[in-house]
This record gives sequence, structure tokens and C-alpha cells, in this order.
Amino acid sequence: MRENLSLLIISVNLSPHSHLPIDSHHLLVFCAVCKAGSITKAADALCLTRTALSHALKSLEIDLGCRLFHRHQKSIEITEAGARLLPKALEILSAMSDFRGFVSNESTGHDDREGITQLIA
Repeated sequence: MRENLSLLIISVNLSPHSHLPIDSHHLLVFCAVCKAGSITKAADALCLTRTALSHALKSLEIDLGCRLFHRHQKSIEITEAGARLLPKALEILSAMSDFRGFVSNESTGHDDREGITQLIA
């Protein structure tokens, strides 16, 4: 097994706007806003303040180098870039949930994926 690990090379392709890989929390916030259709509803669903949620969205937009939402006085509208990102973000979060569930199942025999699956579905 050790030999196999030495053959595995992980490369991270960082955008010129980012110094670190995308934060999964930011993807979760993005998906929650898309599902809820508003920052306030998404913040409530995630037990975050609107300010914290807005900062997470802004940070993701800076990391990606594009706007994900058009913010209006009383509404929010997903941009074309955001609409393209959403299926991939859901896929990534689902894979991360599966990974966590796999590890959890192996150690405890329980499946912890239900919570995130309900949130992003």
C-alpha cells in the first residue's frame, strides 16, 4: 500500500485570484442561497447571520474571480456563472458527504450523510 501512495501525486490548480483551494463551507453557503432564493432564508437554514453568509459568498466570488449573484435591494438573482457552478458545487458537496459518510460508516457503522443531502437536495 505504501508503494501505491508514493505513486499518487495530487496537484492543485489554483486560479490567479486564489491562494488556497476553494473552501467547502463557501460552496455550502452558495448552494444554500441558490436553494433558498434569498440570503436571509439561507442564513436561517444554516444558522448563520446574514453578514457572515454575505462574507462567505463574497469570498467565494473573489476566489473564483466572477460574480455568482446579482444582488438587488430585496432580492438576489443567480448569474450565468453561478448557474454553471451550481451543478458542480452540488456534485462536490455530495462527494465530500459520501467521503465523510464512508469514513464514519467504517469507524462507527452509522451513516452521517442524511443532513447534508437534505440541505443540498
